[in-house]
Formats: sequence, structure tokens, C-alpha cells
Amino acid sequence: MNGYWRLIGLSAIIAIVSITYEAYFLFGLLMIWLYLLYRKDRITIRQLTMILMISVFVSGYYFPLETNTPLKTEEEQQLTGTIVSEINKQKTYYSFIFQHKANQQKERLQVTYFIDDPTALPTSWKTGATCQLTGTPELPSKSKNPGEFDYQVYLLHKNITKQMNITDTKALRCSGSNFLHLFYRMRATVMEKVTERISPFTSAWLKALLFGNDHALDSAIVSQFQRWNLSHLLAISGLHVGLIAGFLFFIFVKTGVATKEKSIIIIMGVLIIYPLLSGGAPSVWRACFMTTFGMLMIQQQRKMRILDILSIIFLLCILFNKQWIFQLGFQFSFLVTLSLILSKQWLNRSTKLQVLVRVSFISMFSLLPLQLIHFYFFNPLALIVNILIVPYFTLLVIPLLLIILSLLLLFPVFAVTLDQGFLKVHSFVLTLLDWIDDQMFYPIVTGDFSVFYLLLYYLLFFALCVVIEYGKKKQAVFLILALLSWLFWLEVKPYTNPYGTVTMLDIGQGDTIVIELPYRKGVFMIDVAGEMAHNFETPSDQIYKQVIKPFLYRKGINKIDMVILSHADHDHIGSLPYLLEGFDVKHLVISDYFDLTRLQETASNNTSIATVKKGDIIEYNNQAFQVLHPVTRLQERNDNSLVLFAEIGELTWLFTGDISKEIENELMVTYPQLTADVLKLAHHGSSDSSTSAFLQALHPDLALISVGEKNRYGHPAKDVLDRLKQLDILTLRTDQQGAITYTYKDNGEQGTFSTFLP
Repeated sequence: MNGYWRLIGLSAIIAIVSITYEAYFLFGLLMIWLYLLYRKDRITIRQLTMILMISVFVSGYYFPLETNTPLKTEEEQQLTGTIVSEINKQKTYYSFIFQHKANQQKERLQVTYFIDDPTALPTSWKTGATCQLTGTPELPSKSKNPGEFDYQVYLLHKNITKQMNITDTKALRCSGSNFLHLFYRMRATVMEKVTERISPFTSAWLKALLFGNDHALDSAIVSQFQRWNLSHLLAISGLHVGLIAGFLFFIFVKTGVATKEKSIIIIMGVLIIYPLLSGGAPSVWRACFMTTFGMLMIQQQRKMRILDILSIIFLLCILFNKQWIFQLGFQFSFLVTLSLILSKQWLNRSTKLQVLVRVSFISMFSLLPLQLIHFYFFNPLALIVNILIVPYFTLLVIPLLLIILSLLLLFPVFAVTLDQGFLKVHSFVLTLLDWIDDQMFYPIVTGDFSVFYLLLYYLLFFALCVVIEYGKKKQAVFLILALLSWLFWLEVKPYTNPYGTVTMLDIGQGDTIVIELPYRKGVFMIDVAGEMAHNFETPSDQIYKQVIKPFLYRKGINKIDMVILSHADHDHIGSLPYLLEGFDVKHLVISDYFDLTRLQETASNNTSIATVKKGDIIEYNNQAFQVLHPVTRLQERNDNSLVLFAEIGELTWLFTGDISKEIENELMVTYPQLTADVLKLAHHGSSDSSTSAFLQALHPDLALISVGEKNRYGHPAKDVLDRLKQLDILTLRTDQQGAITYTYKDNGEQGTFSTFLP
């Protein structure tokens, strides 16, 4: 099958994509492609049959996961099972994967033990230990908004279906261990020595780049590398493994410890166990498998096409763990490697400087669609930064950290000297990157796109790699223009969309509503909720980073025409500072009686601030909001909320902020003919508003409630829900249905409501 493994690997990928995205038309294209290869005598009937059989097997293997498991939740249980992962030790908690067996089915739980004393880990908790676990299994948190990170799916792709938190060591009684514990103990011991003997700065980078443990890295650094398409440098991959193998070969041969042949054998042995010492990331297994396989071919003096080797390693990886293919590091690793293999001759024809540029170009653009699928933006200047930073990591950072680690284990005194040098140099580079990030980060936000666009991109990109390989310049120029057109279309696509939306995000106990007009004629927000940190005093950017920003990016939004703030409570304006920093906000609209002290920290030179009161009309691109309240400043801040009336998508809407029943009574007196199709319920469904009289007068068809799940205020109040039910008002609430979206077309027809959760 030499030369045909690539066909098997490609067929397996097509089968996985077809099943995962329900793109079954790809099976038809696969059949046509294989038939053409057979007709042209490129493959035999035997090979055709084998490829089809493997495709069918992979399709069944990747059939959608069954999430209904035998383990019940919300009740305390005693489980017998095994610790099947390394015990992840952090400052305030330990976590590990526990596998138990019930009704002939194996099930995995993510167990977290929260601690006060970091030395409190029982010595019997070891990888491979047989344990009795007592606790209450829970379903992991699920995404409740478009674009939000789905922790439940994330764990499911690691074969983990439940989670359990424990606070008492007596809840887990264990005995025994297996051979993996020895490797994990060795890894932990080395990292402890690294932490003790060198600076926290250098140890954090050493543990991240050589041992796959990035917990000590500043989260701001991780985010910054993500923004500049440098995340691949923080994940151990072929670059790191190749440097480690080269470093060991140089040491063994130059010092005379071993001959070249014996050095290769020793290095292969190291690479077999290195994934266990570095955290077991799929990208590390891929790199180590491939390097070992290549060395074995050299050792046996056998020739095999490198693309076939990659295909074999891919098949072995997905057979070893079917969920690896869903992990970003695995996808990055294979795509970059495949792209570089397809461009091998082009790279061989390059000067050293050209190699740096071309490798950066290939790496960045091979990962571009994945970057857009996961993060929804692309940074054009990232190519230049990659050209500078990737060689710096390749030629200096990783080799220097390898030397520091070697000296640390053999001659600690010399390691300390290098540690200080690394600290100064790397701190300077990171400071420079901070400046670049602050001054030059201008992302292109593309939003979400279908699998069709993904397949189209890779068809064009890999065709480009092939024509460049053969030196076909005209075809290369055409394909480059096609790829640029692909990116340009993603950027302008929202402006061709005839549909508008009104979305109430599930941000917990607060309000955030995003309105997008058809053809992107306007993007408005009513309130921008935030929350406090665990001390209930320090403002937190968690809601902004986890819900608001991902939602806007997923919609391809990086500019907001108008933000209307109902009133100055934190659960309505808490994310405003972060929004103004991260997005271009043209206009900010507040009440005449808004607490202006809450806006001091959000001052922006690029955002105009307008104040309105009862009787004013807020209008932008023919979309009007009529201000019904307030009239005068009131003592109760909630009662100073802006009340807005609007017609959107052939429906009338009333947005009420946090007004009380007294203000509702005033509205009925002032506007006796006021009705609305859709009512945003005041104050999250609190009992001090939404009176029967107001609901009867308004006569809405639908009530929307923005409320936090199991909130401490008891919202929405039972009497409010009873009133809504008695009046036959359909009710949708974010704590139960997640984000709520109204979608309408710019043709005079009434739109439809949908919820993110079923």
C-alpha cells in the first residue's frame, strides 16, 4: 500500500467530516473521486475495496456520541472505579479523571477536589489506583449562547460525561497504582525542582514549552498569543519534538556518549515516553510517533513516502483515541505538518531567510479556517509577527530552555546564570509584543461560516501548495486571489444578509440585548451586563469575555452603532468598559438622570454620549426607539430606567429596564393606548413589577425574562409567572432556554422566535 496510505487517510477524514457535520454529500464526492482513480488505473479494485471498507468503518466509529449514560445526577452515590489520568495539582484544587463501570458500560467523570491546604493530597491518590468515590455527579455546564465555549462538549470530546466536586478527602478512598503513576511522578518531581531552583518567570515558560503545563503562564500572555496566531508555540508539537530530538542527538554524538546508530535508538526510546512526561497532548503523540517512525525507517534502511507516514500516524492516532481529532492542538499539528510536506520542494528551493518567511506563511494560512471557526477573527499583521517570533522561539527560546533544564538537573549553579539571561531577553521580547499588540491589533472579524466554506478553503489552499511545489506561477497567482476573495467574502457577507435579529443573551442575572438590522444597516445593544468577582466587590470581565464578545465575534460584529443603557446598575452596564475597549462603539445613549459617576472609567474619545428623556426619539438608519420614561429624577435608581418602545420586524417591543409597578402605573396613565407584541419583563421578573393591570393593558403575546439560573433573589417570582400563565402570555426565559433570538426578513413579513437551548 506504499503510496496509497494517503488515499486511505484522506478517505477517513472525509468520513469523519461527513458524519460530524452531517455533510453526507461528501460520501458521493468520495465515490466519484475513487471511481475516477480506478478508471485511470491509479488504484486497483482491491485497493478501492479496502479504501471503501475503511471509510465505512470510520463512519460507524465516529457516529454521533450517545450522551445518555447510566450514571444519574443530582443525588449522592458511591462509585467504584479507577483514576485514569494524571492528578493535576493546582494552588486551590486537584483534578483528575475517574472511570467507573456500571451496567457493563464504562463512564468517566472529571473529579475536582477543592482545598485550603496545598499539601493536603492523600498519598493514596495515584494514577491507576482503585477507589471508592462518594459524591454527587453533575452534568458539566453547557453553552447557553451562540459563540460561548461549551464545556460539556469539550469534556465529551475527552470521553468525560459527568463532573463531581468533593471537599473532603474521605470522599475518595484509594489503593494501588499502575506504571503510568511512575511517569507522572517523575514529571511532577522534575517540575517541582524547576519551580524551586529558578525564577518563576523562567520556570513557567520551561514547564509550558517542555512539559505541556501552562497553568503558571499569565492568562494575558496566552490570550495575546492567541490574538497573534502564535498559540501553536505554546502547544508542544513537531517543532518542540524536533528540537528535542536534535538537541539529544547533538549531545550524545558530540560528547561521545554513543554512536550515531545508538543515539538514534536512545532518542526513539525517549520519544516513546516523552508524551507521558509532557502531559500526553495529542499533538505531542503525533510528533513523537512520526519522528520515531521516520527514525525507524532510517534505521531499517527502508524508504517510505513521508505523506504515507503522516497518513499512517493519523490513522493510528484516531484508532488509539477517536476524540483526539476534535482537539485543536491535534488539528493544528496535522494541518501544519501536511502543508509543509506538500510544500517541501518549494522550501528546499529557498534561502534561509525565505524559509523563515515561507514556513510562517504556510503555517499561518493552513490554520486560518480553524482560527476563524474557533475564534471568529483573523489578524492580517500576524504573518509579520510570526516571521519574527517563530524563529526566535525556534533558535533561542526552546534551545535555551533545554540547556537550562539539562544544567538544572546536572549543574544547578550554571542554570541560575542562564535563567537570569533568559528572563531579561524574554521579558524584553514580551514587552515588545505587548507594544505591538497595543498599537497594531486590527482584527478582521469574519463571524461563523458553514462547513462548505471550510472545505472550499482547504481545496483552494492545498491546490495552491501543489502548484507552488511544481512552480506553476500563473495558477498560484489565481489561487492566491481566490483565497483572498474567500476571506473578503466572509468579511462582507453580513452586509448581504436580508435577515435581522433581536437577541436576548443569557448572561445570568442581568440584561444584554443585541439588535442587528438587515444588511448590517445597524447594530444596537440595550444594556451590557457585567458581574462582580467572587468577593462581590471587584468588577469582573467574565461575562464580557465568555458571552458578549464571543457572540458579537460569531456574528461578525466588530463595530457597534449604538449602546443604550437603561440605568446605572452593574447588572446592566458592568461590561461597558470592556466593550468600549474591545469594540468601536459610535454612540452611547443614557437617560438625563443616569448616574454619570458610573461612566467616568468608560470615557472614550471615539464614542459620543447623548442623553434622552421622555418624549425623545432615538433614531438610526430608519430604526426608531421612542423614550416613554423617565420624566424626572427619582430616588430609586431602578425607577430611573429608560423605557423604550420600538417596532422591529413587524412586531412592537417594549423594553422596561428595572422599573417598578409604580412606574408601570404611570405608563398606563400617560399612554392609555399603549400595547406591545413583545414585553421585556421588568427587573428580571421581580414581584415588584409586571402587575396584572399592566399586563392586561399592554396585552403582549410574548414575555421575555432575562434571569440567572438558580439566582439568590428568587427571580422570576412565582406570582409573576402565575399572572403570565393566567393571561395566556407565552413566556421565554434565559435561565431555561438560553439565548432567545427573533429573526425577521426585510420584506414586511413577521419573523420567528428561536431559543439556543431546546
